[in-house]
Amino acid sequence: MWFKKNNNRQYQTLSDEELCKKIRLSDSNSLQTELYYRYSHLVLGVCIKYLKNKLDAEDLTIDVFTGLSHKIQKSEINNFKSWLYTLVRNECLMLLRKKKQTFTDLQEELISLDMFYEPKNDEEDLFIDQLSTCIENLNENQRICIDLFYFKKLSYSEIALKTGHDINRIKSHLQNAKRNLKISLLKMKNHES
Repeated sequence: MWFKKNNNRQYQTLSDEELCKKIRLSDSNSLQTELYYRYSHLVLGVCIKYLKNKLDAEDLTIDVFTGLSHKIQKSEINNFKSWLYTLVRNECLMLLRKKKQTFTDLQEELISLDMFYEPKNDEEDLFIDQLSTCIENLNENQRICIDLFYFKKLSYSEIALKTGHDINRIKSHLQNAKRNLKISLLKMKNHES
């Protein structure tokens, strides 16, 4: 990670707005690190509030701070904390929209494989929540393969490189994951009835 918390903070006396001005002039890592030191907890908190998933929140927090310098250089900022909150909230909402589309893609595949019923329009959000819970409950290999294949859109070969599994094992994990998702979703559906 490019940022590290340390006790030698040469910019800690500067206001947020002064830090932003300095970042516009010189893209120094220590300037960005100071902002991370001040606001990483706020950014993580906002991400958890919206995403409701700590791993996604941690990933997005890193992404926000990685691209923060570039966004500061392109923005006129009067109140940094408010600006940062709005930026993070928008990033969370974009990620949620993207995830919802991915859930819809996975849902459509499960339906086309006759692995689950097609929910009515008023059941869509409930179905997505249930599907998300079921994915979290898969075993680690199945969950990783579902994430990489459906959410990260990696090919079998790319997943093999990332996980160290051969392609046949990856296909097996995906097939077993879909079967387990069907079972879990049906249990949830029967429990509701």
